[in-house]
Amino acid sequence: MSTIDRIFCDTELDSFFPLSSCRALPRCGSDHTPLLWDSGLNQTPKSNSFKFEKWWLLREDFTELVRKIWNEPTGSSCPLENWQIKIRRFRRTTKGWNSNEEANLRRYKRLLLLEFDSLDIKAETTDLSEAETNRLNFVHGELKKIWLQEEIKAKQRSRDRNIKEGDRNTAYFHAVANQRRRKTLIHSLDGPNGPVTEVDEMLKVASDFYKDLFKKENPSGFSLQNNFFSASEKVSPAENELLEAPFSETEVKEAIFSSYPDGAPGPDGIPFLFYQHFWDLVKNDLLDLFQAFHRGELDPATYSWGVCWGQVK
Repeated sequence: MSTIDRIFCDTELDSFFPLSSCRALPRCGSDHTPLLWDSGLNQTPKSNSFKFEKWWLLREDFTELVRKIWNEPTGSSCPLENWQIKIRRFRRTTKGWNSNEEANLRRYKRLLLLEFDSLDIKAETTDLSEAETNRLNFVHGELKKIWLQEEIKAKQRSRDRNIKEGDRNTAYFHAVANQRRRKTLIHSLDGPNGPVTEVDEMLKVASDFYKDLFKKENPSGFSLQNNFFSASEKVSPAENELLEAPFSETEVKEAIFSSYPDGAPGPDGIPFLFYQHFWDLVKNDLLDLFQAFHRGELDPATYSWGVCWGQVK
């Protein structure tokens, strides 16, 4: 039996209503499921959390900005506190820098489009001078740079791994990002007193669930005897020495550079792309963190909000 309860739309409608969503209502006395389409126009915009943008790397002044932020002293001798100060400083500074850059780019793009249209219309009725032709080529080149940045930004949000940027697929990436957002959108959760639909209530239900799931429990009294594992199943002294050895720069770098650079970032909004691109700049601070962790000098209570440790052993 085929499924006929569907809503179809084209990419033009999707671009007009990027926050739109569809959900099924309870079916009662019918063979069909009522579908409710929400345009998303009345949704309250989310707070702009920090996210590292890949297109920043195309800006000539960005690398120097990061170097200046990172090399500024923190006044702390604790590796974790030193790292967190630098990350917070980086997030705060680049977030303001990004707002200014995007505003300047929108203004610059608008001026370039007006100038390009003027020269293009003039070229249809008369021959352009050499200076005007050069100017038209320059304006077109500048627009291509802006379009590339817009495409990179859209691809990063879509997280599409099959198509590379550079082929003017911005509309496609926007559509993929919108569809991914809809697939991950949660309309309701089952709470202790029934379904909840408000965002704050759903966050509380999810938080309470995982707090209960990972809470400390009393020992069960179950234990294994010393001879439970055979000698061949146990870790050898050589293997144990390797496992307990300090983290080396080579293995940390290998773990970072073998990770997908454009994947979903951690809670701090920074993906592996940042560590790969600025490895020479941040490696000493990062390795200090790993060594402090190996020596047992870090408070375990800070792991959940400090650094997400990768499996490098």
